Amino acid sequence: MFKQITLKSPQKESIINFEKLIDSTQNIGESLHISIVECLVNCILTVDGDRISLEKEDIVLIKSASQLILSGFEEPVTIRIFSEDISKSYSYNFAIMGSSPILHDLLATKQNEKPLYITFRHLSKSITRHYCDLLEIFNSDQLQNDVTINFEKQTIFGLLFSELIRNYQQTVALTTSQFPTKKFKHASNETIAGAIFQYIVANIRDISLERTAAYFGYSPNYFSRLCKKIFKATFSQKVNEVRIELAKQMLCLSPNSIAEIAYDIGYENVTSFYKIFKDSEGMTPKDFRDKFLADNHLKEILKK
Repeated sequence: MFKQITLKSPQKESIINFEKLIDSTQNIGESLHISIVECLVNCILTVDGDRISLEKEDIVLIKSASQLILSGFEEPVTIRIFSEDISKSYSYNFAIMGSSPILHDLLATKQNEKPLYITFRHLSKSITRHYCDLLEIFNSDQLQNDVTINFEKQTIFGLLFSELIRNYQQTVALTTSQFPTKKFKHASNETIAGAIFQYIVANIRDISLERTAAYFGYSPNYFSRLCKKIFKATFSQKVNEVRIELAKQMLCLSPNSIAEIAYDIGYENVTSFYKIFKDSEGMTPKDFRDKFLADNHLKEILKK
């Protein structure tokens, strides 16, 4: 299934019922539903309440969700949604049995929790764009109900998955993805990292090593060693990294003051926030926000 959505006014939103994209005639035990959202211009995609700021040709791979909301900046916004019920065949196995444990764990999980999705950034855009162009062609009305075309379409999906995971350690945006969060026992390090990132994001204002370790069922000492093994950095270093990433998103998307943003992400002292942010990004939070608003002509829109 292919759907292109264009939002002509930045003051409006487009609401998509994600569950209607699923082919209810498929046998769940024999197929896997996957949707790919390709952003054609800078936009905001909200997945079950999670706001994601996307740049042109970023991709969100969604396994489960209830509702998507598309909103934009000043110019008209267009996204392409490709949805497929993929049979567990050659092209499916070719995609998930590759070199990306994080994608394998997401697609293989039988959990019913929502939402589950991965955001990909900094892609080799000409390659992913051409695969998406091919998928649009294969989803045209004239080419439906053809067994050979369906096989070719699933193969293109497999190739697109392979391209997404080719450099997944650089392209997967951990702070704007939702991974399975249950037992760690048999999960890959990448999935464990994703679950830890999710917990940090959800509890960023008063996060602590002790509470995080207890949530995942570990002693603080063991959990500290686990973080060093997975992240090649300490827990506190990863918390600071997440805080800066969240600050950047909030400076772009939220009308809140810089002091409010600093408090929301766990900085009691706004002066400390300014220093840490500038050390990380080479500019102050105010300069970062002003640059983003100027680049997207958003100063007047954000004031409304």
